[in-house]
Amino acid sequence: MPGIVDAEPVGEPGGFKRTFRAKWHGQVVAVQVLERSQPERLEREITALRSLSSPYLPRLLELAELKDEGEALPVFICEFIEGCTLEEKVSRGELYGDCDALKELARDISLGLQAIHSNDFVHRDIKPGNIMIRGETGHAVIVDLGIAKHLDRTTITRLQPLTPGWAAPEQILNQRVDKRADLFCLGLVLHYAAVGIHPFAGEDVARNIAEQPPAIAVEASHGVVWKQLIERLLGKQPYERPRRIESVVSYLEGIT
Repeated sequence: MPGIVDAEPVGEPGGFKRTFRAKWHGQVVAVQVLERSQPERLEREITALRSLSSPYLPRLLELAELKDEGEALPVFICEFIEGCTLEEKVSRGELYGDCDALKELARDISLGLQAIHSNDFVHRDIKPGNIMIRGETGHAVIVDLGIAKHLDRTTITRLQPLTPGWAAPEQILNQRVDKRADLFCLGLVLHYAAVGIHPFAGEDVARNIAEQPPAIAVEASHGVVWKQLIERLLGKQPYERPRRIESVVSYLEGIT
């Protein structure tokens, strides 16, 4: 592919695309190559990235094609996020008890979601593995918009792609999904980041999410206000959660 050199695979092979770290016109980038099976998924991600602009989302730099056995595979080139995933950071115990770091994490993710929601997209796969932490600044970036859906285009109901342990009850039950599904998943992520425990842990996490109340394990050191935020985000019914991500951003700004 013109301009791409020193490409190396990054992470485990995904279900619908391959990601490489490479150099492109002198800068380090992430090159994502669509697998043949799901061209529409990458197209959704490209559409989302084209319309979104935020320091808490990856920047789309260029679109291209890769010739493979006579077939043209769509490729997009994004900024490469140097750092680690939130999942990796939590596994090292780096956030426990650090209220300031947790607040910044929540703010970054919420601002990324605000950019997504303001363009009438729902991410639908907010989870620790899809939150990158920039090594140079510590700021969080939401990645993998491949299953993001524009609310104005189709009704988001059945056969939704999801990660069962990191999904809202309405996603698991194949009910209509709106922006408040992302808020539920934000609650899951913030609880996991704070204490290293999934609030619906058990033999069948997805079933627990759909049927059981959350086991909130946030410690007293995190503060009552933080616990109240997570409890509200984890409301079983969408109407029990904040209506808009802007409410969460304002709430976070009020936490001292």
